[in-house]
Order: sequence, then C-alpha cells, then structure tokens
Amino acid sequence: MRFYIKLVFYCLLPLPALAEYRVFTLYITDKTTKATKQINTTLDPEQYIDFYPLKKSEEISYLRTWRCAGRTDFFKSHCKNPHLPDQEPELVTSQSPEILK
Repeated sequence: MRFYIKLVFYCLLPLPALAEYRVFTLYITDKTTKATKQINTTLDPEQYIDFYPLKKSEEISYLRTWRCAGRTDFFKSHCKNPHLPDQEPELVTSQSPEILK
C-alpha cells in the first residue's frame, strides 16, 4: 500500500519545465526607397506581418534562424546566434524596429 501512495505522490510532483524558443533574423527591403531593415525577433515572417503590417512596396524574408533555451518574458534579450562569431552587429529587436543602412 505504501508503494502505491509513494507512486501517486511522485507522479503528482511537478517536473521542471524546459522551455526553448526560435529566433529569426528577418530582412525587410523596400523596393521604392531601397531601404533595408534587419530585425531579430521570435516571430517568423508570416507572424511578423500579422503583428507589424508592411507597406505594399516592402518584402520580407529571413536570413537565418536558431533555437535558444530559456524564457522570453519581461522583454529579455534574445540569445546570440551560436553559429556566428561574436562579431555579429547588434540588430534591432521586434519591439523597436529601426532602419539600418
């Protein structure tokens, strides 16, 4: 009987949750002004368009993507791309898009 009580107790214990997310480097180009934006965000190109509508003259694509362990709450910065050296320039986050030239 004790065995079953212990078994039920251990099954009801919360297990530590493991979280991960994917970061996309999006590249937005404006065909008329030739302006470009490079943005690190957790939104894929289709989701990004739903949240931040583009002009008719703009096109979106993604340059690279990678996974990060952990959480993204409270506006934490995204992890760096593990496949690139530390020479990667600071990119704009999805909360404050700016034009990079």
